[in-house]
Amino acid sequence: MKKYSVAIFGSSLRSNFDKYSDKDLIVIAQSYKELSRLQKKYESQGFSVSLYTYKKLQYLSDIGNLFVQHLKKESSILIDYDNILQKLLSEHKETSPTSEQVLESIIFFNLVKYVPDTPLGYAWFCDCFYVGIRNYLILQSAIKLDFNFSFLDLINELLKNNIINKSDYEILRQLRVLKKNYRDRINEEYPSKKFIVSLEEIGYKLNLLDSVNFVDRKGFIDFFKNKISKDDINHYFKLRLLEIYYLLLGKRIREIDKIICNPQFYALKFKDMGFIETLIKSIDKKNDPQHGFWYWAKLSNKSNSSVYNKDLWSPENEVHLIPNVIPSP
Repeated sequence: MKKYSVAIFGSSLRSNFDKYSDKDLIVIAQSYKELSRLQKKYESQGFSVSLYTYKKLQYLSDIGNLFVQHLKKESSILIDYDNILQKLLSEHKETSPTSEQVLESIIFFNLVKYVPDTPLGYAWFCDCFYVGIRNYLILQSAIKLDFNFSFLDLINELLKNNIINKSDYEILRQLRVLKKNYRDRINEEYPSKKFIVSLEEIGYKLNLLDSVNFVDRKGFIDFFKNKISKDDINHYFKLRLLEIYYLLLGKRIREIDKIICNPQFYALKFKDMGFIETLIKSIDKKNDPQHGFWYWAKLSNKSNSSVYNKDLWSPENEVHLIPNVIPSP
C-alpha cells in the first residue's frame, strides 16, 4: 500500500494554464526519508514538487495557513493514504490573514529594493518581485475572503479596478514570463534595466516600493553581509540573498534552488544563522576551499575588485553539493 498522498494543485488545473505556468505537485508522507524518495520520482516527471509531512500540513491547517486553503480550492488528489489529505482539506476552516502577515508582505519590498546592476541581477529582481507581488495580492484577496491564487486573475482585477493601466498589466504579464525563464535558466532573455524601472513604477502605484537602487557588486555584497545575519530579516529573503550572492560569483548552487522550492524547509532552517553559516561553509568546501565566502567578502571591503566584473553563471559552473542539509524528522 502507498502510505503517502499526492495531489496536483495550482495553475495546471486552471483554464488559463499555459507554457509559463508551473506544474505544481504536493507530496505528503510520514517521514522525510520517504519524501526524499518521492521527490526524485516526481521531479523526473517534470513536476515542481512541494514536500510536507502529514504532521506539518495539519499544523498549517490548524493555524489557518493560506497554502492549505489553496490546496482546498485548487487541487486534484491522485493518491491518498487512508484519505488523510481529503479529510484534512474538508475540515480546513477559511481564515483571513493577520495584519502582521500583510505587513511582512510589504516589508519584503523594502528588502528587494537594492538590485545588482547587471542583467543577472535584473533577472533575480524580477523573480523576487513576482514572488512578492503575488503574495501581497493573494493576501489582499484573502482579506475579502475571495481566496484567489491565480496571478493572471489577480492582476486582471487590478486592471478592472483601475489600480493599474493596460501598459502596467502587460508588464506584469511579461514579468511572469521572465520569472519562468529565470527559474528554467534561460539566459538569452534577461530583462532590461528599463523593465526594472517599469516594475518600480508599478510597485509605487501599489504603495509597495518607493524606489529601486541599482548597486554595483561591491555595494550589493556589502548589503548582503549587513542583512544576512539580522534576526529580524525575513527568512525567505535571506535565502534569496544567498542565491544572488553566489550567482554574482558565477556559481548556481543546486541545493539553494531546491530549498527555495521547499517552503517547509527554509521556514524552519533559515531562521537559524548557524545553519546559514554551515551551508556557506559546505558550499565553499565543495566549490572553492581556498577562496570561499569569507575570502571574497573580505576582499570586497578593500576595493571594487575585478572579481565582480562579469555575469559568470553558466550551466558548467553549477555546483552540486553532497546532500548534507536535509532537515531531520
